[in-house]
Amino acid sequence: MQTTILSPDNGLDLAAAKSLSESLIMALQSGKNIDLDCKNVERVTTYGLQLLLSAIKSFELSGLSLRLLSPSQVLHNALNDLGLDLQKNYGFN
Repeated sequence: MQTTILSPDNGLDLAAAKSLSESLIMALQSGKNIDLDCKNVERVTTYGLQLLLSAIKSFELSGLSLRLLSPSQVLHNALNDLGLDLQKNYGFN
């Protein structure tokens, strides 16, 4: 199965969400796994986290994977603030 690498520019926020959402939907419809390189994420909003967690679940339900690679400290902190365990629940590398 083919894997596509996506890299959010600088943020997981409303400004980046439309583009990222479109890319994720196209990959999901094409049956592609996604590796999301998050090392450059400098801004995270609730909307961005909601998109991310929803996408992970959608890929899982479709028998595909969405892996989050190299989460930035900002993303790591945002998820921890919500009590979400990166390794255990979301397969972060």
